[in-house]
Amino acid sequence: MENLRIRVEGSPAGKALILRVEGEVDALTLDRFARQLRQVLACAVAEGAVVLELQQVHFLSCAGAEVLAEAQRRFLELGVPVEVKASRAVLRALQVTGLGKLLSVPPVVA
Repeated sequence: MENLRIRVEGSPAGKALILRVEGEVDALTLDRFARQLRQVLACAVAEGAVVLELQQVHFLSCAGAEVLAEAQRRFLELGVPVEVKASRAVLRALQVTGLGKLLSVPPVVA
């Protein structure tokens, strides 16, 4: 059974597209996570900015970290500002894979 919930919504001010992810990004859910990021990417230019809400992600696989890094690279190529709000698990995966150096993710404040 998949343990991943994903919602895409507009920001209250209508100036950003928000991707809220909860659960685990692993081998079972990676394709769905990547597909949602591609869909957000396709709509991102019209929205103006993207917020990736990953504070409720309890596990991010190395492959998930790579998908996240590639998505952020594509957002930046398109000139779309992206803000990543990450959980400790996401930050840990980025640190372990070395991808944290490539992503602009603020640290979690306890």
